Amino acid sequence: MPKKTLLPYLGGIIVLILLLSTMQALAEVPQVVLLPITLKGAPVKPGGQIVFVSARTGNLDLFRMDYDGSALLQLTDTAYAEIDPDWSPDGSQIAYSSEKTGTWEIYVMESEGSNPVQLTTLGSSYAPQWSPDGSQIAFSREQDGISQIYVMHSDGSELHPITDPTIHVNSPYWSPDGLRLAYITNDADPPGVYAIDLDGKPTELLFADTARSVAWSPDGRWLALSLYLDPVSHTTDVALFDLQFGLITRLTFSTVDHLDVDWFPLGNYLIFWADYSTPTNADVYTLTRTGTQLQNLTNYPGNDMMGDWTP
Repeated sequence: MPKKTLLPYLGGIIVLILLLSTMQALAEVPQVVLLPITLKGAPVKPGGQIVFVSARTGNLDLFRMDYDGSALLQLTDTAYAEIDPDWSPDGSQIAYSSEKTGTWEIYVMESEGSNPVQLTTLGSSYAPQWSPDGSQIAFSREQDGISQIYVMHSDGSELHPITDPTIHVNSPYWSPDGLRLAYITNDADPPGVYAIDLDGKPTELLFADTARSVAWSPDGRWLALSLYLDPVSHTTDVALFDLQFGLITRLTFSTVDHLDVDWFPLGNYLIFWADYSTPTNADVYTLTRTGTQLQNLTNYPGNDMMGDWTP
């Protein structure tokens, strides 16, 4: 008679242990997990032009250049500061914030720097954002320590707030269909990124965590974010949040701030600014949305920041 063996019993025990381990691991999966993004084929190479803010003149002025750094053109040359440039969808104009009047107001100018026109007279107005069809501009306006989101026609008419005047919000960014605006607030419960309809209907929570900037992807699926992901340095990194599956992917791993993240119009590259070398030498960078091919676009002594890609 053949001898009995313990192998079948041991095999069953091993399978049971593996099953219990898998169940425990699934139970411990956090609500937001880190997963890599996989794209088919090589991304289309970036190009076009970049508008950005630079302190290279001793003042905060707006500059424009080709993606490869050539054809540099200074757009503003004044005794006051200009910040927050945003290219119109057709590439013909640039909206920005200027302190020409002694307080920050929203202006537009032609893409080569001519014909600046003041659109607001509210004071403390920042971060203009063109709607996808170019007919409207959203921006942040602060009063008594509370920042609201305003919307106006691209000529400055029909200006009105669309957010609660008791809740501090900032960083407006249009949805690709132009029907909603994303914004950041720490006053809501929970703090995070919300969306609101243009008629001020109740907001929708898009992402529940503290963020510094937000940008909706051209296809509407992703939020590009500046997030506090380093618990030691408490600095911000670039991350993507998948609105379809609720997953977040961290793209940068550093102990410096990564700010004002935005998209290449085709949606396969991101632009942001960071001070990788010293706090007084920030530069504008790009990388793929998989977190590869980090490239310094400005590489100039002094701060270059707030880059925006031409449509």
